[in-house]
Amino acid sequence: MKFIFNFLLGILFGTGLILSNIFQSKTVTTFLNPNVSWDSSLLFIMFGMMLVALLLFLIVKTLKISYLNIFKDTKKRPIDKKLVFGGLLLGIGWSVSGFSVTTAFLDLAFGNWQTVVFITFMVMGFYSPKIYKKITL
Repeated sequence: MKFIFNFLLGILFGTGLILSNIFQSKTVTTFLNPNVSWDSSLLFIMFGMMLVALLLFLIVKTLKISYLNIFKDTKKRPIDKKLVFGGLLLGIGWSVSGFSVTTAFLDLAFGNWQTVVFITFMVMGFYSPKIYKKITL
């Protein structure tokens, strides 16, 4: 049952990304660069997501649904240098390329060669800390 629910949510999420054109890197980069013809559509998408999240949280609170057992990893991580540096790198990469992990994999379906290059380097970035750790030890 949980698989079907997650599958349906994934289809809903992907459909929303396609309908809003947020999977295209141009949408993000024209939002983040106000000097070019500024595209405000990402702002409306973010407000829409916050509105839906607020409504869902209110429904969960009203119906007294315990969602804590859904998330398996409940240990808290302290805010350290690695977390801040990783967040900065993610923000820089997202603002320069216009892709996030989800939108890059979705854009693969549309056959852009730039996306293949982005995903290749993104995967290298995923594994580089582990490789660096092994080399320095």
